[in-house]
Amino acid sequence: ARLAPRASAGPPGGDAGADEEADGDAREGGNSPGQVALKVLSSPLFYVTAGFAFASRLVDAAGDAFAGAAVVALAAAPIVLLTAVAETGAGDGLAERAARDRAAYESERPAFDAAVAAAKAGRPDAFGPGRRTLLPNPPSHLRGELAGDYGLDPLGLAREGGPCEALVRFAPFDPRGEEARKGVLQRLCELELLHARWAMLAVPGAALPEALQRALGVDLGGEGAVWWRVGAAKAAGASLNYFGIEGFRVAGGTGILTIALAQLVLMGGPEYARYCGIEALEPVGVFLPGDPNYPGGAVFDPFGFADDADAFVENQLSEIAWGRAAMVAFVGIAAQAAATRKGPVENLLDFAADPAHNNALALLAE
Repeated sequence: ARLAPRASAGPPGGDAGADEEADGDAREGGNSPGQVALKVLSSPLFYVTAGFAFASRLVDAAGDAFAGAAVVALAAAPIVLLTAVAETGAGDGLAERAARDRAAYESERPAFDAAVAAAKAGRPDAFGPGRRTLLPNPPSHLRGELAGDYGLDPLGLAREGGPCEALVRFAPFDPRGEEARKGVLQRLCELELLHARWAMLAVPGAALPEALQRALGVDLGGEGAVWWRVGAAKAAGASLNYFGIEGFRVAGGTGILTIALAQLVLMGGPEYARYCGIEALEPVGVFLPGDPNYPGGAVFDPFGFADDADAFVENQLSEIAWGRAAMVAFVGIAAQAAATRKGPVENLLDFAADPAHNNALALLAE
């Protein structure tokens, strides 16, 4: 998914005053080793590159007796380290820099919002009252302001006072009442994006290991790399290696309860940050522009794909389209697993080989 714009570094070839200000910022630690280290630590790329390799070696060195403790400690390390830095003098300086970045971004935000509005106006087929809708006369609460609004809500789930209002207001872990103050449509939009993004990760996560094992003939976790069989093997106490490489694992050699605890600790930080808002990382100098649904910055948009307003709007449309397809796809993958006891790739190959007999209707007729 392409996410929201980062704060601009300023127009190329700016005046000498701007250059002096930038030089001053650099001298104040913007590119210091500590700042660079914090950016690396807060980046998702860290966890799939050096962080993953380091974790694998550390868990292996800890041995079977302490592997579980090492996994939980590693899961807690990012949020603990970031919190520790925030309480130091260095954290104060980083927070001040993030505040300057925010002020610069806020001064540019109205111009970008106007450019986004113009980009949406240039897509009357997707936004506004004249957009394409699945049914004539869409309900009044769907006004074409959101990406992917096709005017379809026959049950009135997203209207204020509708059947979903009590559900979206139920937030037992929201003592400040932030969620309760959101509109029903706003809250459902957030939840749809959240589930869509998880589904876009889940579908390739379920299909790619099986496809690669079939294509390359490499053991990518045992059990034919079929997603639900691997999960069942782990629940039964099996030890799993990444890519079939003996000893190359982080949580693969620990029990299911340890994995659950590590996930709770690891996801607790991001979920708390999501609850607090996109300002949660500012105490350690990481400024996230945009809004809660489309946070940007170096963490979520390191290559600046959404700096352009037209690209930002197009990426919003693409993201929700692919996300909805992924949510439907994963429901299909789960239903296939229950019905055929096979993985998604094998099911697809079976259908391609004999579509007349390998399909949902044929399975229901059996």
